[in-house]
This record gives sequence, structure tokens and C-alpha cells, in this order.
Amino acid sequence: MEAIKGWALAVCVAAVAGSIAHLASPSGSTQKIYKITISLFFLCCILSPIITGALSGDFQIDSSMQPQTEYRTDSLQNTMEKQVEENFIASVKNITAEELNTIDVQPQEILINVNTNEESGIFITEIILSLDAKDQNKQAEIESRITQKLGQKPVMQFRQEVQAQDGTKSSDG
Repeated sequence: MEAIKGWALAVCVAAVAGSIAHLASPSGSTQKIYKITISLFFLCCILSPIITGALSGDFQIDSSMQPQTEYRTDSLQNTMEKQVEENFIASVKNITAEELNTIDVQPQEILINVNTNEESGIFITEIILSLDAKDQNKQAEIESRITQKLGQKPVMQFRQEVQAQDGTKSSDG
């Protein structure tokens, strides 16, 4: 940090010196030579830390930051992939629920299993529908519609609600 402060101070001093030299420069044919000289002086002041560091080999890349940066990059990429997968699953669930609603079927639960790979991206591996036993007569239509819409045959589980003695309802599945 001290090197940057020193460099900034040198640039400021060079700018002040260049401005004073510019004001004191004679007019006429020698003015161009003075302007070029002042510009080169200022440019050398700006580039001197870089040139001296490069020639002496003092520039060092902080390799201790590289693993931390790689970890953060990997973590960010994993988070993004997980969010994309979650959004994909939510979209497939919505499409499935809408398709079931068109035939008056209210699912108890929709589970979507997906797989992700580099070549083909995200794809559906399994659709599991938990449905009321009263919808069992619509099994063929449900299977046909979901397979046609999503390209994957659903696994259907039909559950019958059982009423306990205390009046609460529970599913037998």
C-alpha cells in the first residue's frame, strides 16, 4: 500500500512540476519541444513503478488468493446451477399441476426427480404423482396427458384418506 501512496505522490508532484514548466515555457517554435519534453517526463513518472518493478522482477502475483478465488467461483457456479435446477423443477411441477387441473384431478403431492450433466443439461428422470384413490379411474388419461406434455411417464401412487377415531384424516400411503 505504501508503494501505491508513493507512486500517487510522485505523479502529483510530476503534474505540478509539468504545469509550472508549461507556464514557464517560451512561446514560438521551442514551445512544441517543451510540451513534448514535459509530456514525456509526466509519462515516465506514471510508468516508472511498472518499468522498475518489471525489470527487477519485484512483481509477484499473490498465489494465496487463487484457491480462495477458485473456491468462491465454484461455490457461485454451484449455487447458480442449484437455482436453475430448482426453477426447472418448479416449472415442471406447475405444468403438471395445470395439466391435472384440466381433468379435475387435485394431486396430493408432485415429486420431480431430475439429473444434470454437461452434455444435455437438466432432464427429468422421474415424475411421481400422489393422487386421491377416487382419481384412479382417470389413471390412463393422466398417464397419457403427462407423458405427452413432459415426455416422461409418471409413476402414480393412489392414496385413500382414512379417518381416525379422533376425527383427524390421514393418508394410507
